[in-house]
Amino acid sequence: MSVTMTYVGLDVHARSVHPAAIDVLTGDWLAELTMYILHKTRQRSGGYARTFLRELEDVLPTCIERGITVVANAGGLDPEGLSATIRAHNGVARLSRERVRAELMKLLAAPHASEVVQTMGECGFFEPILGGVAYTKRLSRLIAIEAERRLGGVALLRLAALGVAIPEDADRLRGRLRLANTEADRLKSAAAALIGLHGITSPPSFHGLRALLFKAGREAARDALALAQAESDAPPSDAVFATANRFLADAPEPKLPISGADLIARGVAAGQPVGRALRAFQALWIRASFPKEPETLTRLLEEAVAESARAEAPTPEAEIDRRA
Repeated sequence: MSVTMTYVGLDVHARSVHPAAIDVLTGDWLAELTMYILHKTRQRSGGYARTFLRELEDVLPTCIERGITVVANAGGLDPEGLSATIRAHNGVARLSRERVRAELMKLLAAPHASEVVQTMGECGFFEPILGGVAYTKRLSRLIAIEAERRLGGVALLRLAALGVAIPEDADRLRGRLRLANTEADRLKSAAAALIGLHGITSPPSFHGLRALLFKAGREAARDALALAQAESDAPPSDAVFATANRFLADAPEPKLPISGADLIARGVAAGQPVGRALRAFQALWIRASFPKEPETLTRLLEEAVAESARAEAPTPEAEIDRRA
């Protein structure tokens, strides 16, 4: 029994293969226009129909399991290259997560990582590995930024550019790639710091950068800023982003000048009241641009204690309910 596979979408192919008792799956990819496009774009496309790989991805495991033969002319100008790509694509699923992590990190650190990643992304390689969206364009832009600044590429930061947009992405990659705790923590910290930077077209002000440095720490702040520039339309040579990066690299990390003991000494009860007053002071201190003068710190401390006391005081409604 034979089922003809035409370019109609993965869902139709899956419905054709999964429930059916078939021996051969066939398809025709090489219209005259396709051959012309492959000839003109051979250096970039590899010379074969990449859409075939995306179409095949959903049904390949079933074909292998049931011994279904796939016959297609998608190889175009390089059938051997397409065959090798399919074998590699299927082979990824057989590798241990530790091996996949090791090979992926090697790839990300390679000299021509940008070109290779773009090709693999077009073939649909990364989604099964990452378990989510692959941001290949963002990674290529990060690599261009590194080259502009003459920096050596950091594989872990490149992994963040490829697969991390929010902290939950880092948690997913921790399990899928068997990342070390320190690796996963760096990805997660960068993603948390990046949340407020998504969509920016220029870096924050120096005050905003200092706040980012205080809240995220130097490494996560620099990682997040690099990822934010890679997401933006700013060119790799953008002088404002470069200045912001140097600021985060060189500026002293602000340290909160008081502790819970200082608040307790001022009569704030231990436990939640101290935590509330400490958060209030931190917000006031950041808003005041991280002052160091003793008189300013004393004033901010008094304001924080008063603000915490107001928050702790019962509202008139709550007092009525208590007496009822």
